[in-house]
Amino acid sequence: FNAGRTADARDCYLQAAKTAPLDVKHLVRAASAFLQSGETGKADELVNALPPADRASAPVLRLRAEMARANGDAAQAGVLCNEALSLNPLEAKALLLQGDLYREAGAIENALLSYQRAARIDDTRLQALLRATDLESSRQRYADAIPYLEQAVTVSDTPALQRHLAALRRLAESR
Repeated sequence: FNAGRTADARDCYLQAAKTAPLDVKHLVRAASAFLQSGETGKADELVNALPPADRASAPVLRLRAEMARANGDAAQAGVLCNEALSLNPLEAKALLLQGDLYREAGAIENALLSYQRAARIDDTRLQALLRATDLESSRQRYADAIPYLEQAVTVSDTPALQRHLAALRRLAESR
């Protein structure tokens, strides 16, 4: 896949799936890579190569939700995302996706709650805090965005985040 030979990568995964059960974690990672490169069909083939029991796992349901979203089906993405979270309320990427779906639907408070839940999980803490910051900033609620960004700086203290925090503080003071 990394060499740009996505069709060959898909074929290798599919051939391997025929000979022995594939590790769900690796297959989800590979399908996610296809999805991120815009190849939802190849991602779908890999997901369908999984045994039915594995297709009902939280990470696979979250991946299917991402695929539905990529295909423009926000309603189905929401259903699948909620299924994933009912199986594992700490499925970090599903919480981020849920927040994004709520935001796109205009359910801002629900989006913030999803981002806050995701911010409690190490794997997604920074992303969740930055999304909450962005959400509050987009509503020109700069004072509300500052605590999220301050927490993000404790996770990753970069010059860019420090500049962003200083700008938010200036905007909050000017209101």
